[in-house]
Amino acid sequence: MSGDTPNAAALVSVVGGGAVGGLLAALLARAGSPVELVVREHYRARYEAGIRVTTGEGTFCQQLPIRTVPSPAATLVVMAMKLPDLEAACRQIAARSSNGGGVTTSTASQEPGVLLLQNGMEALDLAAHHLPVQRLYAAVVELGATALTTAEITYSIPG
Repeated sequence: MSGDTPNAAALVSVVGGGAVGGLLAALLARAGSPVELVVREHYRARYEAGIRVTTGEGTFCQQLPIRTVPSPAATLVVMAMKLPDLEAACRQIAARSSNGGGVTTSTASQEPGVLLLQNGMEALDLAAHHLPVQRLYAAVVELGATALTTAEITYSIPG
């Protein structure tokens, strides 16, 4: 049964549809993981037909759910936007907490983990002003990915 797998229903919400976020969302969806891409409203229609990814092995177009806010069902929210947009995104995640906003006091099982994929260490400090530090994870990403246009990415060097 698929329900026996711990990650069977683990929805990943990727916020930011640029080179890193778009590629990550497309690859997760292509691998069969439950994933959604969160973009600004004025970009939403551009992603509805899917994300076109070109690699050294060819091109594919991956369709996936497109939203303007992360789903309440997400167990992991990946923040893949540029640093200047991070604070607003953190406030949006904090607002969905059970106490109506701010730093949540609910249990970790009720709130998603938040993975920060921005350059530099200031991302973690900035996010910690809005979200509990025990829910935050920071990572370094090194990809040969470029967003050519909205919803079109080239991926030439695996990280």
